[in-house]
Amino acid sequence: MPTYEAWLDQCIADRQPDEAVAEEDDIAVGSAGVIPASFIADAVRDQAEGKIRIVRGLRCRGYTIEGNLRLENHRIDFPLFLTYCLFQGDLFVWSLRSRTISLEHSLLEKGADFRNSVVTENFILRHVTAMGPVIARDMRITASADFTGASFLYDQKRATALEQAAAGDSFGFSRSKADALYWMQLEAQPTGNVTFRDAHVRSFVHDLDTDLTLESWPKPGGLILDGFRYERFNQCRGDVALRWLQLQPAFTASSYATLARAFDRLQLQRAATLIWVALKKQEISLLHPALRRWFNRVVFSLIGYGEQPWIALVIVAALFAGHAGTVEWAKRSGEMQPTISELVFQNCFYRPTKDCAQWKPVKIPESRDRFMPTDYPEFSTALYSLEAFLPPLQFDQHKFWEPTRLSLRIILPLMGALGLFLGGLFTGSIAGLISARKGHAE
Repeated sequence: MPTYEAWLDQCIADRQPDEAVAEEDDIAVGSAGVIPASFIADAVRDQAEGKIRIVRGLRCRGYTIEGNLRLENHRIDFPLFLTYCLFQGDLFVWSLRSRTISLEHSLLEKGADFRNSVVTENFILRHVTAMGPVIARDMRITASADFTGASFLYDQKRATALEQAAAGDSFGFSRSKADALYWMQLEAQPTGNVTFRDAHVRSFVHDLDTDLTLESWPKPGGLILDGFRYERFNQCRGDVALRWLQLQPAFTASSYATLARAFDRLQLQRAATLIWVALKKQEISLLHPALRRWFNRVVFSLIGYGEQPWIALVIVAALFAGHAGTVEWAKRSGEMQPTISELVFQNCFYRPTKDCAQWKPVKIPESRDRFMPTDYPEFSTALYSLEAFLPPLQFDQHKFWEPTRLSLRIILPLMGALGLFLGGLFTGSIAGLISARKGHAE
């Protein structure tokens, strides 16, 4: 084990030539020797007290670090690079203010607690293997938070002083902020929860475009995205992104809306639509009572959730054809008669007289012949159906003609009313008044 002074000479970047500081060859984790964790804390303290000078950074590379590392409530005015290190104890780094913190390629046999820390440059956990929980909640990171190639393998069985604070997370980033978040190409699937609740980053860099099996993310039920916000999102397939959202244990509207807006900003409208529709379906499934849920599901299905209004138009056309076909059948079967209410008070309706010699006879079902004026409107199947589906168009067909059967008097108006309803859905959909996006404007 080196002495403290010898270790400082090896690790303070200011004491090394430039070519030594730039040396980045891979080494075996923990192979450079063993030091107590107190060496690192002492270096931070001695720098703050002016006993040593560190500007370019402390580069502790390849050491096995014994004991718990305690840097809580410290201020570090230099970059801290603890790379290729083997940490045998827990890292207590909460409420720390530092520049760059890098644990790249290190192995944490227990856990690390970075809660409430402020990192004014980069927070780097690239290719870190953490056997215990990594708690990075409520952090403020000015530049990047990079977790590329990391492995978060906390199974809630390994002994660690951070078990209670972890609350089941193998990685927790709740309420933290960063300019960019890199989460891609993880070496192993996280074994516990990965939580981004209420985190906020400007740019979210992921590998969902290539990681189609979501191997960089926990199993279903292990991803918490409620309130996670990002302005920029890497381009990827909408169906893969939807499966990513479905890794959550429960539906959260905010996670769907944030993803859909990110796709909109990328001008990936089809992907955005897929997410908006999934969000609307989830919202409808939560409506109560059941009748309201059923009605909304039917309405939005008839217009493809606002994205396929032609569905309603096709059904309207089919209804019109069915209505016209039924009316034509009724006409040919003698089931359409003059509107009796218009004629019943006319004497000429019952028998011809010299005042109505020009009235023509007409057969009324279940009665004797009756008589009608010669100028009585002729019945037209097309005009009768048009009046039923477009009430503003008046051809006086419904005024002067009616079905004789009660069943037709019920069925035909119902078909017309349904056509009007579907026509309204079609109009509302193409006008944007009925849409999966409605109510979720940014």
